[in-house]
Amino acid sequence: MIKKTLLIVGTTTLLTACATNTSNEKTINLDTIEHTETINLNVGDQIKLEVTANPSTGYDWFTTEPENCSAKIVDKANVKNQQEGIVGAPSKNIYTVKAGSKGECTIQFDYKRGWEKDAPSNTKQITFHVK
Repeated sequence: MIKKTLLIVGTTTLLTACATNTSNEKTINLDTIEHTETINLNVGDQIKLEVTANPSTGYDWFTTEPENCSAKIVDKANVKNQQEGIVGAPSKNIYTVKAGSKGECTIQFDYKRGWEKDAPSNTKQITFHVK
């Protein structure tokens, strides 16, 4: 009876671990990158890029992707600060990037107010090398 119980517990633990660890997506915090970074990916890989934003003050990240980029932003989410009701509280933008084909391209992230066309911005260029 003990062997059967241990077998059931072991199998359940193994299945749970496999089910909860189906994604090996790496997350990179763009706040720690000065201006440029190169990220190596394999075709089909996905990676998450997170960066602090403050859209309630007008500042947000704007992206520029080349038309035939080998890596594409497939999702963008904004996660608000846990303390609701705080005006001007920063949030996180989370970008999911998927490597589609072999090649290299650069996606540019500009932190600025969208209506200020000539204003200086904080720019980060992320080059994706897909093999």
